[in-house]
Amino acid sequence: MRLLGARNHLRGEVTYHEEIEQSFQEFRGTANFRLSTSDWGLISKWQLQQIPVEIVIRGVKEGFKQHEARRKRESVNSLAYLTATVLKEWAEYRKRAA
Repeated sequence: MRLLGARNHLRGEVTYHEEIEQSFQEFRGTANFRLSTSDWGLISKWQLQQIPVEIVIRGVKEGFKQHEARRKRESVNSLAYLTATVLKEWAEYRKRAA
């Protein structure tokens, strides 16, 4: 099964990891922010679980919305903070697909 978002990096296209990192940066509002090694490991785990990139991005976006709704002053500095919303989106996606 081809993972959505996993593209041929040799052709200069964005990879699964890079697509998620770029989305995180966009939602965070900081283009120069780089994910940690732990975050890249988390992305690898999601990729191994075959979570489509679109679902991960939807979960990241929802996590940022929830964070903003709580009016927290701290920035989201890690994908780990958003894991619950990513996994929730993944569960809902699988439920709809069943």
